Amino acid sequence: MKVLVVEDSKKLLTSLSAELREFGYEVDVVVDAAEAISCASERSYDVILLDLMLPRESSLLVLHELRELDREAEILILSTADQIHDRVTALIQGADDYLVKPFSFDDLHTRIQVLMKRRAKNASG
Repeated sequence: MKVLVVEDSKKLLTSLSAELREFGYEVDVVVDAAEAISCASERSYDVILLDLMLPRESSLLVLHELRELDREAEILILSTADQIHDRVTALIQGADDYLVKPFSFDDLHTRIQVLMKRRAKNASG
């Protein structure tokens, strides 16, 4: 499974990529919107983990661009913004799930598995 992690915190990016690789995921990591768009335009992903608070760029705009580039990818938002409005807005804008930081890796891994099961079920009809 191919995962793109878009996160500006290098500490979180390092731990996320290490944990995901331990579970056998193929992981690409980027720290900003431009890199995320570039990666998604060159390669398709099963899951994109997108930090909602990226510097210098509207993450909702990035979400929209990623969704346009890869309609099949499951996009899971990672954010410290924990208001209902933030979650609802991200889901309406095209996210498939929303996880509030800090989170446990078990929670993240479970959500990825659920997204992939849903995707497989939708693909099979």
